[in-house]
Amino acid sequence: MTTASIAERRSEEPADVETVFAALLRRNSLRQDADGDVRHTARNVALSAAFLVVFLFTFSMASIDWLMSLTEHWVSSIFGLYNIAGLLSGSVAIMAVAVVWLRNSGRLAATNGDDLHDLGKLLFSFVTLWAYLWFSQYLLIWYTNFPEETSFYLTTQAGTGGSLLLWANVAVNWLVPFFLLLPRDAKRSSTMLVRTSLLVLAGRWLDTHLMVVPAVGSGLAATMALEVAAMVGLGAAFVLLAARLLAGASLVPKGDPYLVEVIPAVDAGH
Repeated sequence: MTTASIAERRSEEPADVETVFAALLRRNSLRQDADGDVRHTARNVALSAAFLVVFLFTFSMASIDWLMSLTEHWVSSIFGLYNIAGLLSGSVAIMAVAVVWLRNSGRLAATNGDDLHDLGKLLFSFVTLWAYLWFSQYLLIWYTNFPEETSFYLTTQAGTGGSLLLWANVAVNWLVPFFLLLPRDAKRSSTMLVRTSLLVLAGRWLDTHLMVVPAVGSGLAATMALEVAAMVGLGAAFVLLAARLLAGASLVPKGDPYLVEVIPAVDAGH
């Protein structure tokens, strides 16, 4: 088996599992819109619980296989959770941008400041969780000072010309978003929420860059054009796919029997 085929097989395994779960959840939701059967809700609850367990293991193993293995002999017992925390903050950031855009376009007119506040609190929580795991990993490696563990940070600093980007990573992914989202009004402001979300997404790129590029021996300038092209291309494909899926179904689960518990609160402006 060639190196290319191994990389291709590795890149497909976690994605296939997640795609299956996503397709099943969407199918049950669409069926419920058609018949209003509460059993579809129960099935999606069971699928969601199973997905959390499967995702925890598949994404953790993918992070170790694709990222940690780039730095020879380096190990970290919380590396999988660290990447999951980063994924959660990035996912909520994308969700917040999408909700604001759909709300402004009239497709999610039922949403209000409380919904934005909830997204802001989630984003605030997940960037703080990421910072806690980053600090836990860094502190233990700095304190023990084992060569096989410090190699990751030494490689990162050498590959980026110093520790500037290392600390900029903390500032962009946690410090600045933390203080931006700290006021209650900021979490309820669509403008502030979108700006903070875009900053967090930029931080997710920087964090991934620092885990990959220094370990493979390339500098920032040498890979910038390639990374930007990849993000633009994949981002455009994601937006196109999401737009086509959104066009084929209602954004509000019309057949959900529990929707009546939410709609009156929204209509009353609470």
